[in-house]
Amino acid sequence: MKQSNQRLLAPKEGDSSSYWSLWIHKLVHLLLSAAS
Repeated sequence: MKQSNQRLLAPKEGDSSSYWSLWIHKLVHLLLSAAS
């Protein structure tokens, strides 16, 4: 159970994709606040 939970919590591919989506979200937020 513990091993499968660790895999679900920290998959390498999913981790990087969520990391990039977070950065894109931050950049969009910065652009919107700068434009207004």
